[in-house]
Amino acid sequence: MSTVLNDRDAILQAATVRIVNPKNAWINLQPSAPGFHVNAAGQADVNVVTVTADLIGLDDAVTFSAVGATLSNAAGRTVDVTYGGQTAIVTATVMSNGDKFERSCVIPVLRDGAAGAAGQPVYTWIKYADTAAGAGLSDDPAGKAYIGLAHNKSTATESTTPGDYTWALMKGGDGLPGAKGADGITYYTWIKYADQADGTGLYDAPNANTLYIGIAVNRTTAAESTTKTDYVWSRFKGEQGVAGATTYTWIKYADTAAGAGLSDDPSGKAYIGFAYNKTTGTESTTPGDYTWSLIKGTDGQPGGKGADGASLYTWIKYSDNADGTGLYDVPTASTLYIGIATNKSTATESTTKTDYAWSKFRGDQGVPGPTTYTWIKYADTAAGAGLSDDPVGKLYIGLAHNKASATESTTASEYTWSLIRGEKGDQGVPGGRGADGQPLYTWIKYSNSSNGANPYDVPTDSTLYIGIAVNKTTSTESTTPGDYVWSRFRGADGVGTAGARGAGHYYATGSTWSDVVAQAACPGSTPVLNDVVTISSSTYAMEKRWTGSAWVENGVVIPGNLIVPGSVLGSALKAGTVEIRKPDGTLLLGAGGEFGATVKVSNLEVSGSSDNIIPDPRFKDLAWWGRVGSAVGQFAEDGMVTDWKGGASLYLSKNAGELISYGQFFDLVPGATYRMEIQVALSNDFNGRASVYLTIPGDRDYAMVDRDSGLRWSDNMVVQLTSNSPKGVISYSTTYTIPVNGTLSKGRIQIRNSHTVGNVEVGSVSITRMADANLVVNGAVTAEKIAAKAVKASNIDVDTLAAIIAYLGNVELGAGGALRQGKPGYGVGKGIWIGDHNGTPKLDIGETGGAGIIWEGFDLIINRPKLASPFSVTLSNVRLTQQVNGSTIQFSAPKTITSGSGNYAYSWSFSSQGVSSQLAMISSPAAQDAVIKANASNSWLYGYLALTLKDLNSGLTATSNCEIVVQFGSGAEP
Repeated sequence: MSTVLNDRDAILQAATVRIVNPKNAWINLQPSAPGFHVNAAGQADVNVVTVTADLIGLDDAVTFSAVGATLSNAAGRTVDVTYGGQTAIVTATVMSNGDKFERSCVIPVLRDGAAGAAGQPVYTWIKYADTAAGAGLSDDPAGKAYIGLAHNKSTATESTTPGDYTWALMKGGDGLPGAKGADGITYYTWIKYADQADGTGLYDAPNANTLYIGIAVNRTTAAESTTKTDYVWSRFKGEQGVAGATTYTWIKYADTAAGAGLSDDPSGKAYIGFAYNKTTGTESTTPGDYTWSLIKGTDGQPGGKGADGASLYTWIKYSDNADGTGLYDVPTASTLYIGIATNKSTATESTTKTDYAWSKFRGDQGVPGPTTYTWIKYADTAAGAGLSDDPVGKLYIGLAHNKASATESTTASEYTWSLIRGEKGDQGVPGGRGADGQPLYTWIKYSNSSNGANPYDVPTDSTLYIGIAVNKTTSTESTTPGDYVWSRFRGADGVGTAGARGAGHYYATGSTWSDVVAQAACPGSTPVLNDVVTISSSTYAMEKRWTGSAWVENGVVIPGNLIVPGSVLGSALKAGTVEIRKPDGTLLLGAGGEFGATVKVSNLEVSGSSDNIIPDPRFKDLAWWGRVGSAVGQFAEDGMVTDWKGGASLYLSKNAGELISYGQFFDLVPGATYRMEIQVALSNDFNGRASVYLTIPGDRDYAMVDRDSGLRWSDNMVVQLTSNSPKGVISYSTTYTIPVNGTLSKGRIQIRNSHTVGNVEVGSVSITRMADANLVVNGAVTAEKIAAKAVKASNIDVDTLAAIIAYLGNVELGAGGALRQGKPGYGVGKGIWIGDHNGTPKLDIGETGGAGIIWEGFDLIINRPKLASPFSVTLSNVRLTQQVNGSTIQFSAPKTITSGSGNYAYSWSFSSQGVSSQLAMISSPAAQDAVIKANASNSWLYGYLALTLKDLNSGLTATSNCEIVVQFGSGAEP
């Protein structure tokens, strides 16, 4: 329940004043509204409240009296109470057979705050006393007959002067015992919230924008109405005032009015303490910092047995999220939200966030300023082609400022590009001697200070700032920080904690493997994931790796350059993953590779050429290519980083006409399939045409790359090498199967080009034979693991496909097919079955003849096991007499369960007459047996135990209750 104006008035209003009397007679007062309402203009728009007296066990005339208001229209058991400018206390009196019965209720004043500057907080003081003059003034209502109220006080410190309070009787004297009355009526208070003054659009949980609260009291049902006129509406919060300090309300629970047994848990506590307007969210543990009031009054004399009632509880949680995510019990200095749940039937607080109504506990945290970064890249063109972190050989520098992440983008368009050096032009006609030009330079320095102090030339992992100075007339860089413009090179280091120890390799001595010895060899005798231990002697050696739960044999990875050709021999090769690559790095065997080598693994044999059939992929012999005199870029040999896979490229000379060259012939196998690959680079200003062909006499000139936009390869890709073709280094590849006609066993490379503007290069020319169906026999492919996407096929036809995990897209079952686990077929056995049954798709989950779900193609059927006879539970009464005074005993009530499955959920509840600490249930409400504890002297203790038992297999519920009677000492039962 959210806080309303004058919190304690609301608490008193909601609490029913209980008068225990031996006749079980009772007066219940019901106001028609929760209080008088005064709007922001000071006008009372609810100035009359009708009070109705309900008589229980009485049938006599009712007399009304009031303090702080005038009465009118008294008719039978109702009276109108007119607002008199203050809180009213209305008392109903009934005289019956010489006995006097009285009941009072408080009608508070609910005021709307006026908008404007922040006002002075006011407080309501509450005291208790023995007389109407305030004698025996106390904060504890125990044993007191009068309540005193003092309103609109400017300080939270309550006065100890009785004259400062208005006193009213809380209860009259006990009358003579009367006849047993009818069962009492439980009343409820409803609370809703709205953004409109008349309650339009009412809702349950307040939020940061809620403006109005609606209250309806003394309702006979717990189901809250959604009709706005059933509520009295008042301001939930005033207009925004001048910003003030953040304040907090502390709540604690205790055993006494002095705060003894201070706790955050209300379980078993008799007092609640409030501390208002605190400047910190950390609650004090000093009892004197709180104002304490009784949660429940002292026990009255035992009455007759009434209908079983339910204890109601209020739960309070805190969270850092508006929806209650991550809720917890004790608020901290950073707590943002408070959640309250009222009228709960158990003291065990829920951990489900939606069970609470959440509201602000403190203001929002301001938005921190962002950390920004500057990114730097280098490229070959003004569009960012050939993006790189290395400036070597690059023409352009790209800068991107004020980025939110230190991870630099690889998208060229996110940078602003400028020329570092101009492109190399064609040889021109020498001109006359011009005036000496002035070369300009860009200086770059690095520093760990934002002002560039102590600049240096080469950045490190800890460099924080970069300084740039442009258009300088000397290449000698200045060491003066003021000559540079400084910006962030990297963000500030985050704050972290030391990580756990990394894996290592450790050694021990021994002639056999021992897990104990291996563990002792690790630091602290505690291995971490991937620790490796070698145990060895002169005649023994074993190495194992720690998986986190066990020691397993460790494999050894040998780099390929350490293996001499022909040096690996064996009858078997065991490996989880095998990869075979060409010298240029192209993957032949492995995930995503091509079967272009002779590989034997178990009974898998793939035969083919392991080499590129192009004998000169790096253009060492230009006569073989028919391009003697052409320029060649040997990037790999020069140690340069290059995008050319083969490490070299052939420049095609400019020519006004079409230049055609033919390479030498090489062998091809008719019927075999070859993969043809090539890389081509066009400059941005290229204008002309170029093409590369695989020429097969008697067949055709098959294009590896071609200028003709209409020609398509077998994979339907259009290839164009014109001024509109992609610029930069582009890779092209396709496959081609040599026709079988007895003559096509030779091929050669043909290159054509005609261009006068721009540059064109070709490189990484590769033709390799692919493994085909003729090279893999039926049943020959076996492997412990096939990597993801390593097998591509439009159709795989197998009798049995076994896999530990399969990631599938759409799965379609054929005729008679099924997915099953446990069940051998539809309607048989126990497990799961989904598939085609006699031509109809069906579903069968569960155990045939038992519990389960069946979809038979038309209807969905849910079967639950039936119990042989009616399910019930019976609790037997417990009566223990003449227990030793002052002793503590524990016991359980006998229970009998009939026709259950044995799989139950228990829900116990217990109530006692008298002091709850003397007779209480100490076991969990969900325990299989309820354990009761009793402790007293010369007393009779009474309690009622109830059980709701749910059979989890059938879903049926049974209930029972019993009476608990315990006598301490030997006195007669009252």
